[in-house]
Amino acid sequence: MSGTHVAQWGGRILAVAALAGMVGCGQPPPAAPVETGAKAAAQAYFEGIIHKDWAAAYGTLAADSKARVSAEKFARLGEDYRRGLGFEPQAVHIGDCEENGDRAVAHVTLSGKGVHRHRFKDAVTLRKGDTGWVVVLSTTFGRTVRPPG
Repeated sequence: MSGTHVAQWGGRILAVAALAGMVGCGQPPPAAPVETGAKAAAQAYFEGIIHKDWAAAYGTLAADSKARVSAEKFARLGEDYRRGLGFEPQAVHIGDCEENGDRAVAHVTLSGKGVHRHRFKDAVTLRKGDTGWVVVLSTTFGRTVRPPG
């Protein structure tokens, strides 16, 4: 191939690439996910946990979770949960909140100060009821979480 043919092919390739790039420019950006309240319910639950506001955290629980665990027992389990973290949680970050109909799973990162660990990842299951999203308390809530060591 001569230099002229290479230059012509190179120009055509650039033109096709530019045209392909412009095709996507006219499309509207994808819509932001609609906030249904599941993420906010998970945030309220974990804010209650990190601030030891047991009544607020307990208030986010589903009725069947409350029937299984009294407010007093929940507070004790909450203290055990915090102690098991190995650090003093100061912030809650809700990452993905995967909703599927009337169920959701929120992925959470707690962060704070401590000797062993400064971050802890957790997840919470939620259910949508008549009054909005509520937390389904895990049967393992409050069991000791051992930091790696």
